Amino acid sequence: FHGGEGCSCSQTSVEDEFSSVTWDAFSAEVLDSLYTTSPISMHCNRSTAERFP
Repeated sequence: FHGGEGCSCSQTSVEDEFSSVTWDAFSAEVLDSLYTTSPISMHCNRSTAERFP
């Protein structure tokens, strides 16, 4: 954080946050759009911080 700002993050678990979303056609479409258009990637590292082949 810059300048000693405190975290304003929710203390709610991911599961609780997910469960609190109203999953209707609109929110499903928004989520689909996010995954379709956003550059999301993931990789796994070994305990040595090297990527798995």
